[in-house]
Amino acid sequence: MRIVLLGPVEGQSRLAAERRRSGDLDGALRDIEAARQQAAERGLRRMEAEMRLCLAGVHRASGDLGRAEEALDRLEAVAHRLPYPPEVSRGVTAGNRMANRLAEGAAGAARELLPAAVRGHLALGNADGLAWGVELEARLLTHGQAGHGQAGQPGGA
Repeated sequence: MRIVLLGPVEGQSRLAAERRRSGDLDGALRDIEAARQQAAERGLRRMEAEMRLCLAGVHRASGDLGRAEEALDRLEAVAHRLPYPPEVSRGVTAGNRMANRLAEGAAGAARELLPAAVRGHLALGNADGLAWGVELEARLLTHGQAGHGQAGQPGGA
């Protein structure tokens, strides 16, 4: 048995992920905002960025794609402060925008974002993100045949 000690930000983000998986989107939103505020207060920029991605995912899951896009816009506005090469930040945002386009049923617009999404995850060496890119590509290939449902996000709260 492995014991993992989580700080308050990580614990709150995991609680948000569990709430989202169980369908409690309002609770997930509260937890994400609390974790984002704690991360900002502690100067945890990567965690703050992750919470913005989680926020976009919850809005997407609730069908509020406008708010999902706003969360990604806010992330892009602060991405220059993250300790990643610019293509990584652009790629992660592109993947989430791709998921939004798929949720809208706009396969063509989603397809245009795929190369940037994959490049970002390759630059980071993020296997989970690459697997998510493959899932999004599969949604593109089957779009219009069996429906498209809601696209999630890696690590996803």
